[in-house]
Amino acid sequence: HLGRIYQPFLSANQTGPSMIFAAPEGNMHEFGALLAAILAAVQGYRTHYLGPNMPAQDLIASVEALNAEKLILGANSIPR
Repeated sequence: HLGRIYQPFLSANQTGPSMIFAAPEGNMHEFGALLAAILAAVQGYRTHYLGPNMPAQDLIASVEALNAEKLILGANSIPR
């Protein structure tokens, strides 16, 4: 259901800073990141939601490819 809320903002003319939302590798906790992406999109930020379990190298490549100003990670634990 949250994805349906978020979908209209993907095609909207967002003009704010570009932000990426994801959960790092090993974290399947995506609810917080998705909710944060929706809230940022509502405020006019250009958002990119990548989902859970994203490897660090893919996150770096995404930040560079999308020229994102912010990377927001949602996690339920921090790997040691």
